[in-house]
Amino acid sequence: MAIVSATALMIGTVGLSPSAAVGNFQDEAAESAASILASSVGGNDLVGVAATSAGLKSSPGANNDALNVDVLGDQVVQFGDVSIPLNDVIDFGAMGALGSSSEAGSATATRSVSGLLAEGGSVKLSGDDASFGAATINLLSLSESAGVEGLTDLAIDQLELKLGAFGSEVVVEDGKILDPDGVGGPGQYRVGQADLLLRSPLVGDAANGIYGAAGAVDTTVEDLVNKNLDVDALTGLVSGVPGVPTPTVTVDSNMQDTLFQRVLNQPITSHNKVVTIDFSTGELQIHLDQVVGKGGLNAQEPNAELISSEIYPLIAESIHDIMHDITNLLVGAIEDSLNAVTITVQFADDKGLVGGNLDVTWTFTLADIASGDLGEVTDNSSGLIGGTAGTALATAIQTLGSTVGPVLAPVYELIISDAGDHIFELVINDIKFGITSSIVNMLSPLFEVLNGFVSLQVNHQEIGTCENSAGEDVTNSLDLSALSLGLARSADGGRLNLGNSSTRFTPVGCSS
Repeated sequence: MAIVSATALMIGTVGLSPSAAVGNFQDEAAESAASILASSVGGNDLVGVAATSAGLKSSPGANNDALNVDVLGDQVVQFGDVSIPLNDVIDFGAMGALGSSSEAGSATATRSVSGLLAEGGSVKLSGDDASFGAATINLLSLSESAGVEGLTDLAIDQLELKLGAFGSEVVVEDGKILDPDGVGGPGQYRVGQADLLLRSPLVGDAANGIYGAAGAVDTTVEDLVNKNLDVDALTGLVSGVPGVPTPTVTVDSNMQDTLFQRVLNQPITSHNKVVTIDFSTGELQIHLDQVVGKGGLNAQEPNAELISSEIYPLIAESIHDIMHDITNLLVGAIEDSLNAVTITVQFADDKGLVGGNLDVTWTFTLADIASGDLGEVTDNSSGLIGGTAGTALATAIQTLGSTVGPVLAPVYELIISDAGDHIFELVINDIKFGITSSIVNMLSPLFEVLNGFVSLQVNHQEIGTCENSAGEDVTNSLDLSALSLGLARSADGGRLNLGNSSTRFTPVGCSS
């Protein structure tokens, strides 16, 4: 279980707006607020980034503000007595132009929105996800600064959240909070990306293991050819040449690099789209939008948790699937790599001091067998007898034509047959099992620690009520965040909220 030394989180106030949620106009009948990023402790909202607010009397709006990442460098996130720069926690990267807008038109009508800046400085919730880009939250840095026990001891050198296309909108009309999308409670929110990215030397070691598996395929191919090539039948093809000796056959398979590059060629995603592994970089991505189930990220009930130990079995299953796909990749690539399997047949015989030497080498690949190509014949024979025999033998081989097919085809057909595939699968699976176990076993303690340290919620909501003249509790406020990252989950150690909109209004029958 993760232990966090801090019990509070706050952001320094230099260059930031005073409050990112309602509460700036407490004496007025209605107010709204919005921000791209905000912090809170124990339910009390502190300061925000690209934050706006509106009060019915004092500043009804619409009031707009845009994200300026240049001001973030002077800010700090405070964990108890430990302070770290905000830029070490979150990186807005190449995100598009973001901002917020707030307005309070009447006691029963408000609007607040955070998201993509539109023409004229207005803000809209929806937009092109590519324009949004993604923000990065460095969980490893947070854990180190917060004194989390267990996380930094794991074989992980990078742990980040990639969060993109986030925003929210809260609109009040006639004293009611609208629910325009009909899902996830009042208001609406948008999250286009939520990925947990980690880099581990164990994933890099897995690549070494896969390379070894590809090498094991080479060894198996060589064994299969050596055992199944009928040398006597091959010699019989040139029996018309007098004195042909039994040849020496050498099989050399060099598929390893070709097979391995097929795995490294691009990241591999599991069939359920939950996990992507890039063995060329050692990166593993967990796509949290695929974990939440029906409806995806943008149809979740309020305060839905994205990270928990409960999703670990699904992730483990996804990694098993990826490793199964790697087996299929390697086996499937064998047929495309048969030109890397060279068979050398050498006919050699010492004819004595006067007769010279017979030395004819016939070289072809498994791909040559498939195409009907006879490969290359090299005659290095010498002497009267040897030279004459060598010329005759080389000529005989070069004129074999289709007669060589029936002798060599069984070897080729075995390699590409289902039986051959099964042999290769068994060889790869012996190595694959250890690779899969090492990655899966690395993730198990990670999620145990994360489950105690991090609460990542989508559609984070806090709803307030007032009592009307009929004695009924009716909704009069809503704080909505597209994403909310909580630290020290068990101690409510503060939250970073992204894509925020909030309102407080006065329904009919409630006092202002």
